[in-house]
Amino acid sequence: MDLVPERLREHSTDRHDQVVLLIPRFTDPVLGRLLQPRLPFPHFKVHLDRLGSLVWLNCDGSKTVREIASVLAEQFGQDLDPGHGRLALFLLSLEEAGHIRYAHEFPGNPARTSPAP
Repeated sequence: MDLVPERLREHSTDRHDQVVLLIPRFTDPVLGRLLQPRLPFPHFKVHLDRLGSLVWLNCDGSKTVREIASVLAEQFGQDLDPGHGRLALFLLSLEEAGHIRYAHEFPGNPARTSPAP
């Protein structure tokens, strides 16, 4: 819970102020540099719900997972059930997809770093 998630992707917001992740169509450095600028739609768009948007905006490289869980509890209260499990699964899926990494560790935690995409 003392991990510090950090965003690796760009995002925008939709008309409902919810986050839209902008995922590049090409992640290969050469193809991305050559083809991405020529595409009419260079990104896939992933629309997040209210909970996902709040989590994403708090993955700023300064808040721990514990602090993000507190923000969610304040914002959603009883509507967040089960809060920590859902948060953990969401962060795991973001990390596995290469959308976040963990910026650094706090003392007492085993070393775990995410590879950069």
